[in-house]
Amino acid sequence: MTMKDQSRIEVDSLPEKWDRAKSLLIESLYKPDDALRSCSHNQQCYHEMMSLRDQTIEYVKNLSNPY
Repeated sequence: MTMKDQSRIEVDSLPEKWDRAKSLLIESLYKPDDALRSCSHNQQCYHEMMSLRDQTIEYVKNLSNPY
């Protein structure tokens, strides 16, 4: 079941907007993309791509909110 936020949420503060953007980016990195994964299998780099994804997730998780 895919959850999609269809309703508008009023967010006034820059720190909250930044935190929401960070969460959505991390969620997008976790979301499977069958087409890209298929390409990575065809190009024999699936494990490398998943490693890059995991490293990117950790990097983004550790980013501090600049606001």
